[in-house]
Amino acid sequence: MNYKQEQNLKQLDNETLVVGIDVSKEFHVARAEDIRGLELGKSIKFDNDIEGYEEFVQWFKQIMETENKTKVIIGMEPTGVYWLTLARWLKANGYKAVTVNPAATKKSKELDDNNQSKTDYRDARVIANLVKDGCYTEPNLLEGRLEEIRNASNIRRMITKDKVKKENQIINWLDRYFPEHRKCCSDWDSVTFLWMIKRYKFPSVIAAQDPEDVFQEIHKEHKHGIGRAMIKKIIEYAKKSVGITEGLSGASMEFDFIIEQYETLKSKLDGIEAYMDELMKESEDVKRIMEIKGIGLVTAVGIVSELGDIKNTNRQNK
Repeated sequence: MNYKQEQNLKQLDNETLVVGIDVSKEFHVARAEDIRGLELGKSIKFDNDIEGYEEFVQWFKQIMETENKTKVIIGMEPTGVYWLTLARWLKANGYKAVTVNPAATKKSKELDDNNQSKTDYRDARVIANLVKDGCYTEPNLLEGRLEEIRNASNIRRMITKDKVKKENQIINWLDRYFPEHRKCCSDWDSVTFLWMIKRYKFPSVIAAQDPEDVFQEIHKEHKHGIGRAMIKKIIEYAKKSVGITEGLSGASMEFDFIIEQYETLKSKLDGIEAYMDELMKESEDVKRIMEIKGIGLVTAVGIVSELGDIKNTNRQNK
């Protein structure tokens, strides 16, 4: 038995009602027992809405009254998203909600009767048994600014993932229509190269341009980071490109579609990172973590979004 399990068991006594819930999209199933594992009352199936939650509370309160219990601990698996609203509602109403590891639930069923089949009522009992044995964790349900930080971190992760997909699609397009792009420019998204690709798209068009004219055009929009040597190099490689020359109208539309999505995602990423920067200024936890050498804003925000209030984490680990 590990230290955490011992600490959990100390929170349970003869006055504790242990409840296990098998959560699902539209309804949940709950069963109750005492710390010896003796089932108390009948099981309940309740809807995933406020009426169902209130029905659930009345159900376990009735069992508590009948069995002379003064405390309740409610366990569930943190799978999917369906447990979150219930767990938050229970916490807001002063009830102790905990989570059990889905892998532990599966293993317990196998040890019980070597049957891995899943039924809502059976799983609810298994979850209650795990809680009774101290095999549970108190979920990190963040509030206020900390929840804002977690949401911002999740949004950034999603945008970054989509942006990488678009970057790969752009590179795929370049490999087909201007395969020499790696030789003439190490970074396809450099100011010079990207401007020329967006403006002219294909090597056959780029090859016909005058380097000085191109420089002057780019310089009107970008005052820095533009080099005549780079422009000349791109034009020279364009002249001897082996890129595909068929179906260019469709290829042009394809590129416009991909680059528009890429730039939209890039803009949104800049926006969410600016928002995260503002949140960081208001979070002492993020500031404290960023004092550690090698940890930047994104990493610090990610840590806080998972751990929540560092002071509370320290207390839980004592």
